[in-house]
Amino acid sequence: MAFETCRLLEQRGHAPQGLIISGCHAPHLHSERQLSHRDDADFIAELIDIGGCSPELRENQELMSLFLPLLRADFYATESYHYDSPDVCPPLRTPALLLCGSHDREASWQQVDAWRQWLSHVTGPVVIDGDHFYPIQQARSFFTQIVRHFPHAFSAMTALQKQPSTSER
Repeated sequence: MAFETCRLLEQRGHAPQGLIISGCHAPHLHSERQLSHRDDADFIAELIDIGGCSPELRENQELMSLFLPLLRADFYATESYHYDSPDVCPPLRTPALLLCGSHDREASWQQVDAWRQWLSHVTGPVVIDGDHFYPIQQARSFFTQIVRHFPHAFSAMTALQKQPSTSER
């Protein structure tokens, strides 16, 4: 979704300052596991296997009924999105940061690195310790990499934080 949004913004002359691609294989590669169409029990078992759900959470029916449709939709979007070749559209000009987990079985380093064919200005893949859910497991490392590679985007935020609020003036 971020890739398509970035592509559309570039076409309209409003390129973003940066694009972060994390734990996602390039669009010309197929998902190795098709999880979204499995029944709830198999889907939850696979989520536990890849580190996205604790066995204890499976027992909480209320939470599972809330999150299962969201997780299933996320997997469906990844599984069904596909381009045959990078030749179908010009590479994005927006600077991109590629990130992946060191033990991610859903998006390996090679699968994330394949994004280079779709991008003009690429950093990474930066490998962070963890599985597919490394941004949660290693949140500090994840955000440190983002701030390090896109400091201009965060310098404005830092300046805003240093300004006194209207109630302090």
